[in-house]
Amino acid sequence: MEEELAQEIFLVPKRVNKEKKKRSIILAANEIFSRDGYFKAKVEEIAKAADVGKGTIYEYFNSKDELFLLVFNTFKENVLSRFWIILDLDVSATEKLKRFAQITAEIHFDPNLNMNILIQFRSECINRINDTEFKNILREYYEEIGALLSKIIGEGIDEGLIKPVDKELISQNYIAALDGLTTQFFLKEKDFDIQTAAASIFEIFMSGTSTSAG
Repeated sequence: MEEELAQEIFLVPKRVNKEKKKRSIILAANEIFSRDGYFKAKVEEIAKAADVGKGTIYEYFNSKDELFLLVFNTFKENVLSRFWIILDLDVSATEKLKRFAQITAEIHFDPNLNMNILIQFRSECINRINDTEFKNILREYYEEIGALLSKIIGEGIDEGLIKPVDKELISQNYIAALDGLTTQFFLKEKDFDIQTAAASIFEIFMSGTSTSAG
């Protein structure tokens, strides 16, 4: 019994260290993929940034692909969690749509997110014309955002605040307009006021869908 307990005590620090090391690799990969893109990112650079050996990377991940997908999936879940809380807000549907636009702008300044990962992942999907795995993951990301917006627009229609419209089509248009801000933000950097641009897109959207417009 004492021997088993001693073994358990001895193993705990190793388990903690493995999780810590894996987390360091993911953070380093996030930095390198964001900076260099998938193609130019080197496993050696990721290992150096994580302060581990190259071989250690492959103890946790089978390939660079697997690591890149994990980095994007982590990003995806973090972004989606910020959007989904909008549904629980005790406000009108139009206020929720406004909040969606605000969050779209705010996440670009969130230190816990790296929006350049989205740009790099989209770029890699374009490069991989026949790779369905990457495209499906990106498609799921936008489909989930679309499902959220469709729910909000549906609420707005039920509340009489939004005209009877094709919820899916309108949500796709809203996503496309707001998503384009990410590219503009990184191209123009300090010369682009993403928060004002997001507010403008909301106003334009409401001018065409609100029952009180015009």
